Amino acid sequence: CYCLGITQIDPIAYNLPFERFMCSHNQYWPNIDLDVEKDGHKLLLNYLINKYGEDHVADVIAPTNLNDSTVRQLARDFDLTMEECAPLHHVLGRLGVHGCAIAMGKDKVGACVPIVVVSGRQISLYDCVQMENAGLTRLDVLDVKALTRLHTVVDLIRERKGEEIDVYAINLNDKQTLRAFEYGNTDEIPFFDASDIKRMLMYLLSINFETLVEVLSFCIFKNKGQDAYSFKKVSNKVIDSCSPISIIQARQQGDNSIDIFQEEIMDKMCSMADFSADDSDLVRKALCRDASEYLDSFKQNFMMGGLKNGYTLNELQDVWETWYQNRTHYFFKSHAVCYTLMAYWMMYLKVHYAEEFNEVMSAIDKK
Repeated sequence: CYCLGITQIDPIAYNLPFERFMCSHNQYWPNIDLDVEKDGHKLLLNYLINKYGEDHVADVIAPTNLNDSTVRQLARDFDLTMEECAPLHHVLGRLGVHGCAIAMGKDKVGACVPIVVVSGRQISLYDCVQMENAGLTRLDVLDVKALTRLHTVVDLIRERKGEEIDVYAINLNDKQTLRAFEYGNTDEIPFFDASDIKRMLMYLLSINFETLVEVLSFCIFKNKGQDAYSFKKVSNKVIDSCSPISIIQARQQGDNSIDIFQEEIMDKMCSMADFSADDSDLVRKALCRDASEYLDSFKQNFMMGGLKNGYTLNELQDVWETWYQNRTHYFFKSHAVCYTLMAYWMMYLKVHYAEEFNEVMSAIDKK
């Protein structure tokens, strides 16, 4: 994608392995993610339908399990404990249409998966994983408000000052922009505007773009409603909790004993235990998806490879158990870099073109 000009993010500079996207073990097309401006999902879907035919493009069903409030209400109604009601979290609550996913196929979608037609639009009755297993390609298209705001500010600067802003040419070491992050001046900056994230930024002594990428990985889980502060570190079978600040500070000093990105797991699998890049991606998927049926064999191979390379059994066990304890928290570094770039561009415009930035934000708030 970088060589073709589809993305401007250099995968070598940010250590983004190609095998995370496509490898010899993967019999399916890679999952494609696109962030677009407001209403872009609808426009792109219509474009694909016009280009490839409505029989070859479909929305995707999104089953949702019972949420916590419903389970708590059922526990009260039937005088049960939450432990007794725990299995209800896996009960299907409702069906909807996935907000991002689009299914595409060389053959007609209806020839690969069961479909239903609603308001003239095809919907795959297989979820994202099932329809990919059936041979369809998945394209995730997400409407991102920040892109629309960014575009609007750039347009206003051109109109007012006659300046053409190329966001990809913005200096990622701009002192004023980084200082604004350090001061927690992140109102209206996507992903970084929560109060606890501001405190984290102000607590860190120095910030560069790579630090912002790491901070954003914690922001993502906070936005998803997960506990961003439950990273664990295992040492001699003792599990300690580590705060995001302590993790980032340690990484700034060269201590990468706690990984926060899925790509870092792949890198350590290769460097510590001589896994191929393709095999390391299989481990990443199994670990982060908690595919327990594969993990034991992967762990054994990791231990054997690490021992051959001079690591002790305790060192290898600590690394593996730390991965396992944090398996649901690892984010994609490729995504984190993209989202951090978007936030950085917004901050740059806020700092250097404050009048135009504030005017656009005020207009949006009034709406």
